[in-house]
Amino acid sequence: MGNLTTMFYQMKYGSNLKLPKLKKQVNLGGHFDGIVGMDDKINRNYLLASGRPKYLNASYRYLLKYRQNYPSGVQVLNIFGNKGDGTNSDGDVSVVSARSLRYLLRGKVSSYREIEVKGAGGQHSQLHENPKVDQAIGRFLW
Repeated sequence: MGNLTTMFYQMKYGSNLKLPKLKKQVNLGGHFDGIVGMDDKINRNYLLASGRPKYLNASYRYLLKYRQNYPSGVQVLNIFGNKGDGTNSDGDVSVVSARSLRYLLRGKVSSYREIEVKGAGGQHSQLHENPKVDQAIGRFLW
């Protein structure tokens, strides 16, 4: 839930010059446009040519409405999983939900990189246990 909490915080306070400014943001299995079985369904949503998800949940619509408050110049690393079992998800978050971050932050960030972790190591709760994920995060931050 930390990914979405961070986004809500940035959309509310990101332009406040009295607060620390975000420089780098790592997202791991972020459910920006839904959680499978709650407000997202397996293989229902897809990204349009613009990168916008076809179906938008309430949280995503809120984030879009306030995206102008997200601080400019942030470097973003978005890591998400795909178990490779035909669900196009990490078991909890669809690839589309995770990748919907790119559209949300378009024109606001100085760099944006996505890493898709495939197979068993891409299962939602295994992402933070994956040494390749740890290495990618370390390289990005330092």
